[in-house]
Amino acid sequence: IESTMLPAQAFTEIPEDPTAISINEEGIMPMAASISLRTTSYTTSIIVSWVRVSGASYYIATCGSQSQRLTAGTLNVSATFNGLTSGKSYSITVNAYDSSGYRVATGSTTATTR
Repeated sequence: IESTMLPAQAFTEIPEDPTAISINEEGIMPMAASISLRTTSYTTSIIVSWVRVSGASYYIATCGSQSQRLTAGTLNVSATFNGLTSGKSYSITVNAYDSSGYRVATGSTTATTR
């Protein structure tokens, strides 16, 4: 069995099957790109939006304890989180995944309901 040591910082996320890790020509897994997020806050809801990520098949958007899986396809993508507490700050994260399930981009921000 042949093995290769890779630096820990080369990985953005380890898949459940570590034998499925793809590496580039330099022998490291590329870092995920960044997603720029925009938010609109209301009394009990937050809308988060972003521009489609090249190579993404789907997104997982999380706001507090809520999460949504969205299919990639349109130029502008958005997720609406309802039932939130008024006046509370929420952490929002969006991860983009390719068709193999590898994270290709990530973004995070905070927003406060009114």
